[in-house]
Order: sequence, then C-alpha cells, then structure tokens
Amino acid sequence: MWGWKGTVDELLTFWFTAESGVDTRLIAHIGTLRKKGIRCYIATNNEKWRAQFIWETLGLHSFFDGIFSSADMGHSKNQMEFWEKVHGHVSEGAKEDILLWDDEVKNVETAQSFGFLGEQYTTFPAYAEIMKKYT
Repeated sequence: MWGWKGTVDELLTFWFTAESGVDTRLIAHIGTLRKKGIRCYIATNNEKWRAQFIWETLGLHSFFDGIFSSADMGHSKNQMEFWEKVHGHVSEGAKEDILLWDDEVKNVETAQSFGFLGEQYTTFPAYAEIMKKYT
C-alpha cells in the first residue's frame, strides 16, 4: 500500500506532473527536423490519461506530428504489434526509413526487429552526435 493521504485527483496530478520536464534542446531539434519535412511522433507506453496529459497539457501537440500510445494501440512498445500499427499509420516510407529513439533498449530492439532503424536515447549530447549520421 502506498499510504497516499490525498484525494484521487491529487494523486493523478502528482503522478502526471512528477516527470513532466520537457528538454527544450530536444524540442528545438525536433522543430529543425520538421522544418526539413521530417515527420516526428511520440511513442509512449503511458496509459491514456497520462498520454493525453503529455500531448495536451504539456503542449507537445505543438511540436510533434502525432502520438502513439500503448493504450490506444492495444500493445506496448516491446511488442511487434505496436510497431506494425505505427507503420500502418506512417506507412508512406519503407520501414528502414523510420528512425525510432527510445530510452529502453528492449523497445529499440523490438522496433529494429520489425525493420525500423533504432537508437537508444541516453543524453541530448549523445543524441545530437548520433543524429549527424542520419541528417
């Protein structure tokens, strides 16, 4: 038992805002990619209310072309079916033209097994260095 003393609404507010920092360097780089015509999406394992919070309240809808939530997809990012559904939504390009960044290796490996390019996100400087080979 957690021992939470507040209301359900207070718990949800705490949960949703606890890890809600947005890296402005990453957002700026996403903007640069989108100006070049590269579509950028969020893929998340968050449940539907947290995904909605990320998308709407944090305002990420202003910086990305869409969001793929495991709650909406019916599968998590470490399942092949998740990436099959993502590809179905963004299927204008070949699988090997889609690059995924994720902080969890298992999600990267699953996406790579599906045929996407994949990299593990660790820090913004490491991301920026690796992105040089893709852009």
